[in-house]
Amino acid sequence: MSQSSNPSPCFSNEKKPQYNYQNAATTPPPGYPQGPQYISQQPNSVVLSTKPGFKSQLLFCPSCQTNVTSDTEFENGAFAWGSAFCCCILGCWLGCCCIPLVVDNCKDVTHSCPNCRAQLAQRSRL
Repeated sequence: MSQSSNPSPCFSNEKKPQYNYQNAATTPPPGYPQGPQYISQQPNSVVLSTKPGFKSQLLFCPSCQTNVTSDTEFENGAFAWGSAFCCCILGCWLGCCCIPLVVDNCKDVTHSCPNCRAQLAQRSRL
């Protein structure tokens, strides 16, 4: 094969467009805001419940300024004593009346911080 003296159309001597890359980098196209843009991301927030439940949960401790999973302590409250009294009235006085004083589901709950032992919240059954 012989090569012709005419260059292929891809390599023609046509004048190629001149680009001003410095100007293109400093001015954005129309419709875009001028100047640098900074995007700030907020950290993921944890939604803390306003009313603590009867089980351990995530709470904020104001003493040590941290989010902690609370320790719970059960105490006999008005609901436990009232239930025991109702059992006695209904004839369950041979020991069955003490069941509400033993079952955790009848007791009040106190939430405390596992780090500094500060009391965080208290929840009553009534």
